[in-house]
Amino acid sequence: MGAILYSLLTGRPPFQAQSPLDTLLLLRTQEPIAPSRLRPRLPRDLETICLKCLHKLPHRRFTTAAALADDLDRFLTGKPVAARRVGSGARLALWCRRQPALAATIALALLAIAAVASFGFWRVVHERDRYRAERDRAVANLRQARDAVDSMLTRVSVDRLQDVPQFELVRLALLEDARDFYRGFARQADGDREILLEASQAYWRLGLAYESLGRLDDASNGFREALAIQQKLVSGYPTVADYRWALAQTYRALGGLGKLSFGRSDEALGALQKAIALLEELSSVDPGNADYRNDLAGTLTLRGMLLVERLRQVPAAAADFRKAAELFDGLAARFPAIPKYQSDAAIARYNLACWMGDAGRLDEKEKLLRPIIEFWERLAAAEPAVMNHRSKLAMTLADLADVLQKTNRMPEAERVLRRSADLRLQLSKDSPNMPWNFIRAGEMLARVASLVALRGDLTAARKLQEQAIAQKRAGLALAPTNPDYRQRVSTSQVALIETLIRLREHDDAARAVSELISFSPDSGPQCLRAGSLLARCVPLPAADARLTDARRSELAKAYADRAVELLREAKKRGHCDIDFLKSDHSLDNIRSRADFQLLLAGPLAPEPKQSP
Repeated sequence: MGAILYSLLTGRPPFQAQSPLDTLLLLRTQEPIAPSRLRPRLPRDLETICLKCLHKLPHRRFTTAAALADDLDRFLTGKPVAARRVGSGARLALWCRRQPALAATIALALLAIAAVASFGFWRVVHERDRYRAERDRAVANLRQARDAVDSMLTRVSVDRLQDVPQFELVRLALLEDARDFYRGFARQADGDREILLEASQAYWRLGLAYESLGRLDDASNGFREALAIQQKLVSGYPTVADYRWALAQTYRALGGLGKLSFGRSDEALGALQKAIALLEELSSVDPGNADYRNDLAGTLTLRGMLLVERLRQVPAAAADFRKAAELFDGLAARFPAIPKYQSDAAIARYNLACWMGDAGRLDEKEKLLRPIIEFWERLAAAEPAVMNHRSKLAMTLADLADVLQKTNRMPEAERVLRRSADLRLQLSKDSPNMPWNFIRAGEMLARVASLVALRGDLTAARKLQEQAIAQKRAGLALAPTNPDYRQRVSTSQVALIETLIRLREHDDAARAVSELISFSPDSGPQCLRAGSLLARCVPLPAADARLTDARRSELAKAYADRAVELLREAKKRGHCDIDFLKSDHSLDNIRSRADFQLLLAGPLAPEPKQSP
């Protein structure tokens, strides 16, 4: 926190050198430049507070973040601050504490000179001992630097910025710095296993940060870098539990990433199987270890979600959800004062509820969901700054709305969905760098729009669909290579076109079709879908009293021409067969055209590829 405050006040970090190692040496051996030297008009009390945060001795710093906040509040209100400036004597004592190696080196050098003059043999012995001492000091300094980096970069980013709104990019930058530091440490550590393990975990944490920002390829690279290091550690030291635990966490992360990616379900399942095998082995050897059991339950939950969502293996998923719930409930009962275990138990019950819904047991699903909603409501009220509580509340509300809709309680379903959508919209505002928040907000708005359309208010549904598309496009803009986000935007665009056609707003529908094509111009399925939608617009101008007869004919022909052109493009790309063209009723409005009949004559050869 002191480093962040210093940077905010001066525009630069407290310690800055040409390389990371030089920066760490400055951190250990030098005091930071007084902020007032860089900002002459900086208030003296504010400088004092900042320097107290950066004091070399831990007991001389603020003991808690609350103490720092109180002193900053005193400064802002004009009251005397509690922090006191370091005097000359204290600075001298600090320098002595910081330079033991230098003092020892000088003493050893004098001793060496004396030894050369009198005892050559003792000089050799002394040089040998000095080398060993320097080597030991170097290793110790490296480990101390490692601990400083872990505290300042890694733990701050993971533990303190995890749920702080709008700090996602700061957290990512800190983790990238940690990765670079550990990469350098690993090169200098001469095979130090502890540092190699920390380096692998730096890659793992960075992968998680990339995943949260929708950068799935970068996340995969981070996880695989971690995996390569951990596999070597486990291979060389198979009995060290920490190495196997770290490897299990990385397999779990790869499995979760594969669940999010199209076409990688089998790969994801394989990674999760390996993680579960490792965690089951660790738990059997050390059954009292809560961390192993917690990770095992979480990984079983993840595998269950993959089985039910991607692979449609519902019975196997149910078994995973039940086992995970038993593990989480056991941890919650054993450690009632630890909120995480209570939250994890609620998530496990939520997954069981989802499985019951898939099995058609809607009454049981609703009975499980309602107390879970109350649980997340209490947490969200007690800790409003923790975004995860509100996210889980919005997720559970959406599932309750699904039950209400399937049991034909539409007004209540719409109210619950609107509440979920409001929570998602607020999350996207609180955390504008997280693409998934925008995507989820768009999904909730789209679901509300579908209910509004069902009760016949197509104008209101259109507005909600346009808001949904705007939210999803904002999420895609943050992660433009994410195929899932792109597909979700297309789905909402098609829903909007359907509504515009029902409203007989043919001009707006045609423009929306053009946007759909421009969004994925090389997609055969997109051309097929767009052509079918545009064909449905052909008869609409005839009923538009706002148009002249000539304009009605002109628009109808333009829609039909473009529809046939899009179908031709889809067919060239192999995404439109003759049976579809003959049977799909959305094409009835253009079926009599000669150019459409040519499409029925036979397959079109793909367009030749252009040479570069």
